[in-house]
Amino acid sequence: MALCSQAFAVCFAGVLSLSAWAAPNPAAAAPIEPGTVLRMGVSQSWAMPFARYANGQLTGGILLDLGQELATRLNLQLRVLVMPPKRVEAMLQAGEVDLHCLVSPKWLLQELPPGRWTEPLLRMDDVLLAPAKHPGAELDLSQVRGASVGLVISYLYPALDEALTSGRLRREDASTQAQVFEKMLRGRSDFGVSNRLIAEWFNKQHVAAERLKILQTLASLDTACALAPEPSQDPARIKAVLRQMLAEGVVEKILRRYR
Repeated sequence: MALCSQAFAVCFAGVLSLSAWAAPNPAAAAPIEPGTVLRMGVSQSWAMPFARYANGQLTGGILLDLGQELATRLNLQLRVLVMPPKRVEAMLQAGEVDLHCLVSPKWLLQELPPGRWTEPLLRMDDVLLAPAKHPGAELDLSQVRGASVGLVISYLYPALDEALTSGRLRREDASTQAQVFEKMLRGRSDFGVSNRLIAEWFNKQHVAAERLKILQTLASLDTACALAPEPSQDPARIKAVLRQMLAEGVVEKILRRYR
């Protein structure tokens, strides 16, 4: 899913109440020496297994594990800033965060030069979902008439553009991926769109009557980390460490914790 003005993604809500240390502790409020922190922006629209939130703080999930491993290898402290999807991109462009991970170039409003991208870390699928009562057959989008589809607000889903523009599908916006699922369970949305891993995680946590059916893949894209124009840390070093993590299978090990 791409961010709009994705399917992976402008709400300029304040971020102060959502800014958080990745691993809160009594020392988190202590002054930090310049150059000792890796600042990672995370969209509040993510859900598990990518992100778990508590009191506006990122407390678990793939993104936190990835950021902590990267920061540890760089001998830095990780600071996570949780904010609305488009605000992450704005802060990245302004240099207020150093990196924004597991995103696709197609999800961003502004095209970034190749030098501001790391190597691809994870290929992600956006999938179309239906409630448990649905027969489960692939949906012919050209034949849909007046159905509602739950989508994360501020995101574009190119595979659905024609159906949405024509009115065959009606957009039912939600502020987070979790709310997309909640609306489907309450019958407010006929269908929904989600990252495949998030949908599979959701189904593992729910009884059969509440599990969502994956009807089809709408998009499949490689995701990486986007870097600020002038990150506070050496971009070449960040890229080199992520390449090493890939080569050592560290990223795959993190993913396996949540499968």
